[in-house]
Amino acid sequence: MRFIAVGVMFLALFAPVAAAPVCESGRDLRLAATAAYANHDLAQAIAKLRVAIQACPEEPFYRFMLGNALYRAGALADAAASYEAFLEQRSGDIEAHISLGFAAYELGDHSKAVREWTAAVRLEPESPLAHAALAAGLFAAGDEQNAAVQCRLAQTLDPRYSRPEELAVDIRWKPQVREVLHLVLRLVESQEGGSENVP
Repeated sequence: MRFIAVGVMFLALFAPVAAAPVCESGRDLRLAATAAYANHDLAQAIAKLRVAIQACPEEPFYRFMLGNALYRAGALADAAASYEAFLEQRSGDIEAHISLGFAAYELGDHSKAVREWTAAVRLEPESPLAHAALAAGLFAAGDEQNAAVQCRLAQTLDPRYSRPEELAVDIRWKPQVREVLHLVLRLVESQEGGSENVP
């Protein structure tokens, strides 16, 4: 089970890179960074990605990968800056908006998290992750009514969003954010008259 969770986590963080064009001078650096990331050597991955960005400034996916490595390393402000730089080059990327929202949330900027997650919902209205993240952000910002609406949409799109323990596989759902989503689920349960899914 641990292997599956690590595999899902790796794919969730580096998935957009698979389809990315790669400039030749950064190819070996990207491969080395990906290997370092897979081996949990975040310092090495971050160093390789920074060099790759210098070698291939036109390649936005290195910035996204760097943001993911920085986020996982706990360098949230740097991760947010890297996601923002990526979005300057590829403004319509849902994963980058979602990831930037998580970084902003962890930094305590709930209004920015809500903006990013709202952008993600607009880009992909069928994304349960975007709706669930937006529900957590809205709840943290004090908008319980709209948080409940977004939570119900996430649950409709994917029933797993009724069980917050299943979200632990994606490392972006850090305990603080999962706890807020848990509170939203309790709110939805109280409005609907009870459920077995939320203890």
